[in-house]
Amino acid sequence: MKFKARSLGGKLIFVAALTLLLCMVLFSGLSWSLLKYLSERDARSDALTHLALLKKAYQVKSATLLQDLEQVARSNQLSASITQRPTQNTRLQLNEILALVPIHYHVSLSSLEIYNRQQQLLGQVTASDASNNQQPPGSLALFNIAMQGHPVSTLQLISLRENDWTLSIVVPIFSQTKHTPIGVLSADQPVDDAFAQTLVQKTGLNVALCQEKHVLGTTIHRLSFTQLLSNEQFCSPSSGVNNETDGQQHFMTRADSVQADSQWTNSSSLVLVDIEPLYNMNVHIGRSIQILVAMGIFVFALYHAPFLYPSFASTTDACAHTDGISREPRGSTTYK
Repeated sequence: MKFKARSLGGKLIFVAALTLLLCMVLFSGLSWSLLKYLSERDARSDALTHLALLKKAYQVKSATLLQDLEQVARSNQLSASITQRPTQNTRLQLNEILALVPIHYHVSLSSLEIYNRQQQLLGQVTASDASNNQQPPGSLALFNIAMQGHPVSTLQLISLRENDWTLSIVVPIFSQTKHTPIGVLSADQPVDDAFAQTLVQKTGLNVALCQEKHVLGTTIHRLSFTQLLSNEQFCSPSSGVNNETDGQQHFMTRADSVQADSQWTNSSSLVLVDIEPLYNMNVHIGRSIQILVAMGIFVFALYHAPFLYPSFASTTDACAHTDGISREPRGSTTYK
């Protein structure tokens, strides 16, 4: 009998351990599947919302830069220098005005140029790594649009070898007396990693700027995500939502094209790509913890259900047996 009792106790321990193991496997599988589903659903929803925020940020950035240039173009000193005969002194005066623009307006520009109505370069300030040329701003079409009194912007390729693109903005410079255009002010904003960072300063999102299926700028580390950034579908706005992988990291991306403020109709649009991390508990850590706790309680209850039922049944039988015993009236004595 002792051997059978010990054998029965060992079997119960084995069954309990096996049940616990199965519950742990069930907990892991259900938790991962649920978290994976919710992560993909949240990333898809967040990508749509964040992409709209990025497009708005790009349009606001271009509109702010255009308004800043218009304010510079309204300077009395600038318009007075343009109406004078071009000399070395007037060139120095205009260059001093242009040199203060990036500092005063907190912008990083590769070039600032002033042209008169004859398309003659009067003043120029360029970055140290920018090419120094004396071509009309952007193109003759942009110059003509600005000389008609309308500001215009365009996205243009400035270096085919290095695939460098800039957001070029041209605004008219008006005469202080006749209020007619007497020249133009042109600015080139490089579209690169630094420009991508300015778009997400307030949101901290992950974004990539693309043109012709090439990544021009991004907020993620290029060397760490070479596989992700080299994907041909990465910069395609028509591909919808894509699940991307780079090594052991997973992402969901969504791309769409956007135009700058006052953009020329013949200019190509910039493609913004929102990058959402997948299967990352830190993104929605509060809800992830709640899900894990709920799943743990469910599996805990499932594990203890087979052991609670026999105890509950025994208790029920004991109560029923106790209620069935007849009680003697108080005060009576029973003799055996």
